[in-house]
Amino acid sequence: AVGADGPPPARCDTGHCTLEDVPSAADRHGVDVATPSGSSRVNRVASFVRAAWRWITESPSRRVWALVAVIWVIAVPSALWIAGLDGFDFGLRIQWWQLAIGFYLAEIVVVHLQFRKDSHTFSMSEVPIVLGLLFATPMAMLAGQMVGSFVALVAHRKQRRMKLIFNMGQLALQTVVAVAMFRLVAAPTLALDIRTTVAAVLASLFALFVGHITVFSAIRASGGQETVQETTRVFAVSSIGTIGAALLAMVAAIVMVLAPQLGWLGFAPVVLVFVAYRAYVSQTQDKDRVAALFDAATALHRSPQIDRAVVAVAERVLDLVKAESAAVLLLPNEHDPTAYLTSVGADGTSVVLAPEGGWQRDDFWALTELGKPVVLPRDRLDQLANVLGRDDVREAV
Repeated sequence: AVGADGPPPARCDTGHCTLEDVPSAADRHGVDVATPSGSSRVNRVASFVRAAWRWITESPSRRVWALVAVIWVIAVPSALWIAGLDGFDFGLRIQWWQLAIGFYLAEIVVVHLQFRKDSHTFSMSEVPIVLGLLFATPMAMLAGQMVGSFVALVAHRKQRRMKLIFNMGQLALQTVVAVAMFRLVAAPTLALDIRTTVAAVLASLFALFVGHITVFSAIRASGGQETVQETTRVFAVSSIGTIGAALLAMVAAIVMVLAPQLGWLGFAPVVLVFVAYRAYVSQTQDKDRVAALFDAATALHRSPQIDRAVVAVAERVLDLVKAESAAVLLLPNEHDPTAYLTSVGADGTSVVLAPEGGWQRDDFWALTELGKPVVLPRDRLDQLANVLGRDDVREAV
């Protein structure tokens, strides 16, 4: 049996015992006999690996933690490699704390794109990345990103432990990949020319690719439903923004080198483009919400049967609020004391007009009379979980 504290230690059963376990005649007479102890050790290791793999894969949280461990195992030695590299000399030097401010600002002003119950977050981090590649040492760039991103994720976005450790690891890995790609492509002449620009763009794209792969892996490991086609579409859209941000960062770098007193002008296009892009995404999401509400109302009125109408409403709500499940509860009245529950899950499961005999009129009636959405307090979640027949309700509206 697998306990909550970890995988059970592998042990030798009767099928894997060595000859040393049973005294033989050769032992009694002092004769040395070769035993298959090596094969037994291999079997023990294989048994342990299989048990550990089952223990990890049976829990979404353990799968994510395993992915986090793999990311850090790759990121730490890679960071030690770039620690010994010197920075380029493009006529300007940026310190780690200045990059930390840039990464902090990039992480607090972001754009969220939602896909079902999962989301991708995009920022203008390509700007400090490109400036770090040009004007800072690799270690200063890594230190600035880790410090600035950590403060932003903890103080501003208030991320929990697992997500915080995951994001810090994949950000470090992105920095290492960007440094490696830039040094592979950049011209040895150390000039802000076309080749250096191409190197900066490729470094940003490869860092973006690493970020998408790790986020997609984390979503799938946690039980998310995002498909390869969806993440490919997200990567294609975000690649356009990454290329634009990297090119704008190169413009800012050229202005900073040629006219240091007017360096701040180089950041004006970056800010304007990001504000416009964020406004566009916000308008698109508002349009999608209005379309979802219209579809829900249309489906409700066009359905000739109550069961189909209720299922249609639950499906539209599920997609609209990006929840794991949506439920419609028809409350009892004086003619019928039974409540009827219809629920639809993101995994495709559904329950249609199931009688809910344990429902009491006073359970949530006071909340429905408020006439507005209400986030349920924690002391009501267990009560709701009993009504829905679920034991994993963490938050609900």
